Amino acid sequence: PRYKGLCDMLSHKPLLYGQPMNKLGEIIPRKGIGILKLGESKNSLLQLIGEPIRESKNRRNCIVFTYEGFRLTFNLGNNLESIEVYPEISITYKGIEIFSGVAGWEQLIKDEPSPLHLSGAIVLLGSGVSIWEDPNEENQNKSFVISAEGSWDKLRSKLKPYERKTI
Repeated sequence: PRYKGLCDMLSHKPLLYGQPMNKLGEIIPRKGIGILKLGESKNSLLQLIGEPIRESKNRRNCIVFTYEGFRLTFNLGNNLESIEVYPEISITYKGIEIFSGVAGWEQLIKDEPSPLHLSGAIVLLGSGVSIWEDPNEENQNKSFVISAEGSWDKLRSKLKPYERKTI
């Protein structure tokens, strides 16, 4: 089957073999998730995944595209700066589902030489990832963000070493 864009696959509109598509793909540290690549232009992504449900601006005046289950934030140069994903969308790391249990969450932290912490989020600068701190939280509080290099620079002085917890 052919789709106009990824948003058609992720939304409730088209089906593949009778089932809605709701998977973004594999996390590629410092690069992106599946076909969504950090640094890609806004126009290129619009062609690839289609129009967002909503377009807005954040407090830094950067454009934010909201899709069903994920958001894309563009820097002032209109290149993809971060991808934020919520539990209704499936993403994997080394083949492990991130929002299903703690195995994917634990693997990300294990692979980071110096995990950091800030206000309920674990920040993994080596992979460009931030994740919720408590894997047992309610789903509405969970999100996964992969960001372009330098995105945490302004907050770096506030980041504290993360003490690994046994789950």
